[in-house]
Amino acid sequence: MSGELYHNVSYKDWLKEIKERIRTSRGKAALAANAELIVLYWDLGKIINEKSNNSRIFTKRHNSSYWYFGLSAYKAFSGRV
Repeated sequence: MSGELYHNVSYKDWLKEIKERIRTSRGKAALAANAELIVLYWDLGKIINEKSNNSRIFTKRHNSSYWYFGLSAYKAFSGRV
């Protein structure tokens, strides 16, 4: 019986439609998550920059803080390059 159902043209079209909707939703979810992460990283950078400009203690320690956050690329923007 399931073989008959799969050979039905309307069933195949329905299944394709469902698969396409899932694919589209996954793409939208990935884009939304990436956009949210970009906003988060931008805000973190702004907070770190403001903190480093307002605190003498932080400026001495900020070079090691990027390792804590896993931001090794931050080294390229530090004053020690």
